[in-house]
Amino acid sequence: MMIRNRLLSLLYRIAAFGIAVWTCVLVGAENQSLFFGYFSVQSQLITTIAFGLLIIFNFIDLLRHGIHGVPAGIWMPVSLAFLCYSFVTGTVGNVYAFFGLSYSLNVILVQIVVPILFLVDWILFEEKGTVKWWHAFYWMIFPSFYLAFIFIRPKIWPNTEFTLLGKASPYPYDIIDPNAHGWTQVLLVSLAAVFAFFLVGLVLIFFNNLMAGRFRRRGPELKA
Repeated sequence: MMIRNRLLSLLYRIAAFGIAVWTCVLVGAENQSLFFGYFSVQSQLITTIAFGLLIIFNFIDLLRHGIHGVPAGIWMPVSLAFLCYSFVTGTVGNVYAFFGLSYSLNVILVQIVVPILFLVDWILFEEKGTVKWWHAFYWMIFPSFYLAFIFIRPKIWPNTEFTLLGKASPYPYDIIDPNAHGWTQVLLVSLAAVFAFFLVGLVLIFFNNLMAGRFRRRGPELKA
């Protein structure tokens, strides 16, 4: 299903961008130390920027080509990468909620609402079928740099800590805390996490190309 209406897509993206910006404001207002170090917050910022870019591209496209037609968007390999990060953010957030992280308004917005808004935009308004399976390799770059930053950060700012589930730690997530689990386990978990982004990327690429009709069985051509 795809809606070919540039005005409708623009209105949706403006509303989604407003919600995403409001979410960033609420998260920043918590005054939690190192809030920018959580992957969910970084993914939220990326998604907010993506919605802002979509509005600009969509508005220019509307002025040039009118209301009817496929709305302009971000290059699909990049858009799907953002969707991948957003999807993983929502999944990880709900796992932590299962283990005791309360469903505050901020958590609901960051982990559920904004990822769903981006997913709906992709389903309804984005052009499909321009993604190759090997693009998923590129989507592992940002998570890899994120993990490298997380492991280096305590050496640069040793007197600052994250707080999650009532515990203070130099690392944002317990599962990647070498003080609690040892470096061997943490490195294995980190490699598995990066590979998980690749697998999620492959799934998104499959559905993207499926919706584009790339895997549709084609009948024999009729010749006059």
